[in-house]
Amino acid sequence: MVDGHGSRLAVRMGLGYVVGVKEADVREIVAERARGGPFGSVTDLAARCATQRDTLERLAWAGACEALVEEPDAGERGSGDGARRKALWLLGVSPTGAKVASGGTQLALPFEPAGAPPLRELSPWERMLADYGSTHVTLREHPLELMRPTFAEDVRSSADLERTRHGANVQVAGLVVARQRPATAKGVTFILLEDEHGTINLILPPPVFERCRAAVRTEPIVMVEGRLERREGTMNVVVSHLWRLERPDQPLGEVRHIEPGRAWSTDERGMDEIRDGAAAADLDTHELSAVAPVGHSFGRRGR
Repeated sequence: MVDGHGSRLAVRMGLGYVVGVKEADVREIVAERARGGPFGSVTDLAARCATQRDTLERLAWAGACEALVEEPDAGERGSGDGARRKALWLLGVSPTGAKVASGGTQLALPFEPAGAPPLRELSPWERMLADYGSTHVTLREHPLELMRPTFAEDVRSSADLERTRHGANVQVAGLVVARQRPATAKGVTFILLEDEHGTINLILPPPVFERCRAAVRTEPIVMVEGRLERREGTMNVVVSHLWRLERPDQPLGEVRHIEPGRAWSTDERGMDEIRDGAAAADLDTHELSAVAPVGHSFGRRGR
């Protein structure tokens, strides 16, 4: 958090983890905070730092400026789901400091806008996309938690598997954390999936790998069918089929940048119906695939 008042980003992550920000810009923000004290507002942050506006916007979209935004009802500062958009709006109308030849910073003239107009809050799905797109991790809901209501009842979670008998045919889904195809495993591929409750070990025999090669090698989020095995305290799913997790009835996500060249914000079009309690079937998995972290791959290359 850029003001040092203990937000989620401050406590759990450093500003340098935000994708696309420059180390020099982050160091300048931290140095100015140490010199002049905590920032009082988004405008104060922009005025006191000769930081590239792109860096400030990326930090705002990652949630680093939430505590600098007034909450609309109680007049308090916090981490409401509309704070990111308000911070971006305020940065757009706030003058920024400028570097001078002596190496210092020319502060911008004092300016406090009247306040951001009413802006729609981020839905849990949009907030999750913003987290993955800006930091590659999410500190709130897991994608599978939000998608679970769209699944058939027989799609089991990692927690469900703990209560499932050996040899049962199961269907599971998750984010691909790691893939491994050791040269000593005779063509067997191992995949580690992650859902909202934990991890799931997958074993893909060579024929399954060849049949599902494209999805196995490239998809960040998948659905799997297979047989549950329990051996010596280890639980695995021996895969019979694996495919990309998607909703073909949903259109491809359209990206609209908040400024030319900005590709890190979520699109607002078509997302108005995604709210707390809204139908989870409205979630667009194409957007998640675009920002989901890439699973680690080990083993033979190009096979």
